[in-house]
Amino acid sequence: MNSPLSTSPVLSRLRLMGTVHHDAKGYTRLRAFLGDFRPDIILLELSPYAWMFRKRFQVSFQRKLETNLARAVAVSGMDPRQARKHTMVTAIRRQIALPFEYRAASAHAAGTGASLVLVDYSGFSRKWIESWPEMISAENLRGLLCLPSTLDSIDRVYRTAQRCIATNQPPVPGITVSASDVDLWQERECRMARKIVAALYARRPARPLYLGGWWHLTRDSRITTLRELLGAEPGRCMLLDRGPLGN
Repeated sequence: MNSPLSTSPVLSRLRLMGTVHHDAKGYTRLRAFLGDFRPDIILLELSPYAWMFRKRFQVSFQRKLETNLARAVAVSGMDPRQARKHTMVTAIRRQIALPFEYRAASAHAAGTGASLVLVDYSGFSRKWIESWPEMISAENLRGLLCLPSTLDSIDRVYRTAQRCIATNQPPVPGITVSASDVDLWQERECRMARKIVAALYARRPARPLYLGGWWHLTRDSRITTLRELLGAEPGRCMLLDRGPLGN
């Protein structure tokens, strides 16, 4: 993408770090990376609404999840210990909690004085979080427990991300956005890009870093992604498990 933003001195310093949100080693990896990279501003894929909601309600949602899980287990007959370790259940538990990206970034900011800016779109988060009561319902959990407890390995997901970013190929089917949500996702990408640009021009940081899910660093056939809106080529992108992707 030949964007005028890519030649802006302020934006040309920006690096984009892609993560896999369910990376069990993510917090440790990210703390180490931030210590080495030393960003003076972190532009994080987390909205003010999502941050506030988790701060206020994550404990009550986690308790409700455990209560409903016990009900689902009683009906399904599954071993409670296996149910708690089911990949779908652990994914929900992780989704309700503050993400490792925020925890690592906030710890880095507190220790170094770096700025932390939440750049995701609260309108998108609000719509997404509206589905959480259904997500943690006993009925939904019963259905999830019937599914195989499998998940692509983190290394495989990062390899997929590397290929998609480096070759400018859209993500594999199943990661792409559903047709009914394209407009909302496009609005999300545009709002994130505007917030990032505004923060960079207002603060003029020397070592700015965008931090978020790797999909935003790809190209998509139906959505102009954050990376495209910012005019960032693959050489300005990194993945948490392997660093810069090169040119």
